[in-house]
Amino acid sequence: MKRITASYLSITIPVCLCLAAGTAVHLDCRLLHPALQCGDFPASHPTGLNVVILGDSWAAHAQLAESLRSELGAGATVRRDAFPGETTKDVFIDSFGENGCKNPRAPLSDVRYAVLVVGVNDAVGHRGADFYSHHLALLVTGLRARHVQPVIVLLPRVGTTKDAIRSELWYRSAKHALFELAMDKAESDTIDRYRREFLSQPEARNAILVDPDQAIGRYSPGSRLWHNPSHLSLDGDNSLGSAIGQAILHDVHAEHQN
Repeated sequence: MKRITASYLSITIPVCLCLAAGTAVHLDCRLLHPALQCGDFPASHPTGLNVVILGDSWAAHAQLAESLRSELGAGATVRRDAFPGETTKDVFIDSFGENGCKNPRAPLSDVRYAVLVVGVNDAVGHRGADFYSHHLALLVTGLRARHVQPVIVLLPRVGTTKDAIRSELWYRSAKHALFELAMDKAESDTIDRYRREFLSQPEARNAILVDPDQAIGRYSPGSRLWHNPSHLSLDGDNSLGSAIGQAILHDVHAEHQN
């Protein structure tokens, strides 16, 4: 018994120390504010309704793009620039670089709207409301600097509890538990807090916001709209894509009336 206990502790203690060290580094890094000082970007003048979906694995779903294109109608183009598995911070860095001045791999010169579908990995990984809010605000700033109108899909109500980590190995579950305690303070209203934190930022003003609650609801095991706790089914993609399209069309119509 002593031998088993000693062996267990020899594995557990280093893992916990590494997780704690990672948390400490994370607490420092998430408060950095990269300056967007790139000079003026040339104004784009798209002739059609060209849209890009930018984000994590949700942005990679072909059915989401097809549903959005169908809602926008003939002549609209929708392309995807996705970074599966990435946090909002990672999406920002991979899209625009550490300081926001990098040219995106998907050119934006002909893009009128950019749909931001990010934050699922922030919530599931318990990165914290200010982490999500800060880096989503940077993405909005980067797009507006390039004369692209952001369309922000607010953080969906994914499964962030045991549903999301049920099949994971023990050390991954331990990491989730540690980040939940350190970043989310083990509170149950994670999604609402993440949303409120972003909506309180100046970058959320005059933005096109898509509330996914009416389109896909919250995750539940029996929902036909959800494939698993952190991804939609084809039906879910269809419903969310239609809601995004309606929000864009509402903005287009409002612009024509002014």
